[in-house]
Amino acid sequence: TLMLLLDLSPSMEAGFGVWSLRDAAARLAALLVVTAQRFDDPVGWVAFGGKVSHAVPPRKGVRHGFGVVRDALSLPHSGQGLGLHAALERVAQLVQRRSTVFVLSDFLQEGWQESLSLCARHHNVVAIPLLPPEWWSPPSALVRFSSFSGQESRLVDGRSPAVQSAWRSAADERLQMIEESVRRAGADCVTTLVPYEASLQRLVTPLQAYFEQRKRVRGSG
Repeated sequence: TLMLLLDLSPSMEAGFGVWSLRDAAARLAALLVVTAQRFDDPVGWVAFGGKVSHAVPPRKGVRHGFGVVRDALSLPHSGQGLGLHAALERVAQLVQRRSTVFVLSDFLQEGWQESLSLCARHHNVVAIPLLPPEWWSPPSALVRFSSFSGQESRLVDGRSPAVQSAWRSAADERLQMIEESVRRAGADCVTTLVPYEASLQRLVTPLQAYFEQRKRVRGSG
């Protein structure tokens, strides 16, 4: 059984490339659905933002499976909150048998580490942190950044060497925290950088490498 957790938070609209993080998540979800259907596996999904906004129990069928892609593209996003925590808890209500759970998110929310650990005790959990193409490098221009609430904003000069250095340092620190938290929880981590251009091959390369590695491990075992 395949369960997909889709982050529809406002931050998933980020990205200076052709695809937002949400666009990328929809394409990866489609790939995973196609893979599941090749083996006639049931698919379910949970969409979340600040809270769980949609939860669909796993079933078989092409029309049902691609409902996850429709929802990923059409459901409205919700505000900030502990939606990822709630989504991981909802998995326990939807599936009792051991399943494979893919989490497509930017993991910018807080408070998900314990629930991820609990979910990983009962299921095979694969976290896919999605990073915008500017994750390690700011745009070489003056950019105004606003908070999610829109109440605060700040003008940043992306051309400044000091800004670029601080940006990379903060990005490395944040990603290291995410990856270490995922691994401590007992889940797998497939960090995915969304490309600037509309390249499906570049987008799916990390996931393909993950599947190939698992295949090698099974073969050697």
